[in-house]
Amino acid sequence: MKLYRYFEDYGRMGSIEGLLILTDDQMTRLQQNTDSLYWDELLGKHSEGTFDFAAWCCEIPVPEDVVEVLFKNLGSVVSGPFDLEYFEECIEIDEQT
Repeated sequence: MKLYRYFEDYGRMGSIEGLLILTDDQMTRLQQNTDSLYWDELLGKHSEGTFDFAAWCCEIPVPEDVVEVLFKNLGSVVSGPFDLEYFEECIEIDEQT
């Protein structure tokens, strides 16, 4: 598992940012299915878009034991508007079609 930082700036609307703990397989899956990871009204009324993990996510180099402590105490989503279970559902639906 590794710690990743997501940051995407939308100008006047604001930005989306957060910290995630993901395995290499999870990260690859999110990067390959970016177009199906849709958000709606996250930055206010009538705002919409997708989470682009391929372009806006980078690994933060921290010791593995630190990542393990964070994961144990906070889970996969350390901060930010990320529903990883929902992302998995979206990816599965996208793959079935």
